[in-house]
Amino acid sequence: MSEQDNSGAAYPCVTEDYLQDGLTKREAFAMAAMQGYCANADVNATPEAVAGWAVHQADALLAEMAKGGES
Repeated sequence: MSEQDNSGAAYPCVTEDYLQDGLTKREAFAMAAMQGYCANADVNATPEAVAGWAVHQADALLAEMAKGGES
């Protein structure tokens, strides 16, 4: 993606006295992808490679959602 589309907040925390945006959807999707990848005992990759893969997966999901991909 040339322009970063974080597509809003995931897990925001809003109270009368406190507002925290939480993670962006992109960050939440990347986190989930990274957790899934790292849960595989056969993973043999550098942390940088795993992080890059996770961000790529998050971007692909956001792009598909923006197209109105199948539910």
